[in-house]
Amino acid sequence: MLEARIETTHTTEGGQPEVSEELTRLRWQDADHWQFVRERADTLLSETRVWDGELWTATRDRELRRGRDAEVARVGLAQQSDPWERTLGPTGSRIAYIELGTENVENRTTRHYRLELTPSPPGARKGQEVLGVEGQVWIDEETAVRMAGDVTVSTRKKGGLTARHLRFSMSRVGGDAGVQAPPAPAAP
Repeated sequence: MLEARIETTHTTEGGQPEVSEELTRLRWQDADHWQFVRERADTLLSETRVWDGELWTATRDRELRRGRDAEVARVGLAQQSDPWERTLGPTGSRIAYIELGTENVENRTTRHYRLELTPSPPGARKGQEVLGVEGQVWIDEETAVRMAGDVTVSTRKKGGLTARHLRFSMSRVGGDAGVQAPPAPAAP
């Protein structure tokens, strides 16, 4: 199971900071049994669940109900669920990984890294200026999967400053992910 919290603080010039936090949980058993949940302020934003290859979806305004195409949901999951990509985006290519050693995380041997921002390449696009990246990440030696991390990215864009703080962890790797079956249909 992957659990991630992204706290975003946006401050406009002369304004007060506005903070929002989003929690995501991905329970992946296999391509036909998984569950992805997004919440903000303990309120469900969306849930996508695939059980026995069948799609189920819910939103804050609508209870879990059968959907149409699980394959479309799998593609959407692959494109949108990675909290690392959502937090770092194109900045990810500018991160230096400074190895700190090996550690055990969830009974797996991981390499522990401190993260630093490298200089912007010459001719880089203007628009969003990356002010800093700091944090750490633990990467599984066997699979190269990020097992845990705590990273903050600070940027400046015309009109304000934004800081995104990501904390995430993987658990139950190779075990039961705890995907829940959808509710049984009501009796007629």
